[in-house]
Amino acid sequence: MTNHSAHTPGWPVRLAHAYAAVAALALTWPCAAQSLFQRPISPPPAPPVPTVPQQATPSGQPAATPAGPEAGGGADQMASKGPQPIAPPTGASAMTVDQLSLFAVTPPAPRRFQKHDKIEVIINETSLQKAEQSLDTTKKYDLKAELSQFPSLRRLLEEATIANGIGSPTPSVGVKGNSAFKGEGTAERKDRFTARISALVLEVKPNGLLLIEARESQQFDTETKSLVVSGMCDPKDLTAQGTVQSSQLANLVIRVEHTGDLRDGAKKGWIPQIMETVFGM
Repeated sequence: MTNHSAHTPGWPVRLAHAYAAVAALALTWPCAAQSLFQRPISPPPAPPVPTVPQQATPSGQPAATPAGPEAGGGADQMASKGPQPIAPPTGASAMTVDQLSLFAVTPPAPRRFQKHDKIEVIINETSLQKAEQSLDTTKKYDLKAELSQFPSLRRLLEEATIANGIGSPTPSVGVKGNSAFKGEGTAERKDRFTARISALVLEVKPNGLLLIEARESQQFDTETKSLVVSGMCDPKDLTAQGTVQSSQLANLVIRVEHTGDLRDGAKKGWIPQIMETVFGM
């Protein structure tokens, strides 16, 4: 007696075979049947085929339709063959990633700038300057001079003759000097400037760089503050909000000017300026 249960596979094996068969069948299905987001694209309906009405002859028989595209022979042939299927345009059935994915992000198109467009400049400049200087000088000089011959002015005027007018003792000059100087100096300066200002595009260069300039003026009673910022900006450095850092500008120029009573009070007068120029004070 033969035992068939030993050769018959169990239910887990048969279930695995069934899953494999369903998966193989699913792979043969079209994309519209496999994807939850794929929408099948049906071909557009075929255009109607014009027909030429038949005219009856005097004997009652229908007239023969002449062949040729002018007489409608080509249309009759197309009608006899039935409506021809029209293939969808190339790429119509292909779906893009943006249509299939729930997380795909389409990057925005690059912005094209024109003259007088507005760009916001974020000024964040920090500078640190430090200098040290030491000077040590020593100067010595010794000068001796003696006047041995000189014409007599009295005889030159009275007698119109040239004679030696230097008598005895002979005049002489002697100078000696000694000087020493030692100086040391240290200077340190730290500046920080932070501001936000809107600039306008003055010119768009052939390579795409933007020449921008910003001007701002603030007046408080008799005090006036003027700020001017200019430079060359690369559109690639602009953020999505249209801002750019001042450190990313080429040929950067920042000028701050103050006018008013406060500035005039801190300015030196012409007398201290002359004293500093003449005496080096």
